[in-house]
Amino acid sequence: MIRAYGDQTYTPKLHIGSGVTVTGGFKLLCADSISIGDDTLFGSDVFISDENHGMRSLDDAYAKQPLQTKKVNIGNNCWIGERAIILPGAAIGEWSIIGAGAVVAGNIPPRSIVVGNPGKIIKRFDLDSNEWKRMEEK
Repeated sequence: MIRAYGDQTYTPKLHIGSGVTVTGGFKLLCADSISIGDDTLFGSDVFISDENHGMRSLDDAYAKQPLQTKKVNIGNNCWIGERAIILPGAAIGEWSIIGAGAVVAGNIPPRSIVVGNPGKIIKRFDLDSNEWKRMEEK
């Protein structure tokens, strides 16, 4: 599928793995590439986007500038909480939990719990002890 936006065209690539659960109000904007791993669970009103309006020049209105895109990748077995926002360029590792209302823009390592805006890792799953461990404040 080719998507036109102003004078630009985009060929979005959307991959949704098997066993993915999506609930009400899910929104996804894809102009480049979004990949969602197997068995990922989405709460209500989650928003995912790999695109932003252009903002490189003040000579043209934002809506008339080409979109800026960055790939989004969500690993297998993730849980994305209610009203979370996944922004362009986000990469969420497998078995991670994104808390309700969190905003994620960067790289989240596997087996992490993220909360807040901007999203901050508060716990990581320790494979040796088989439990979630709180991250040290810095």
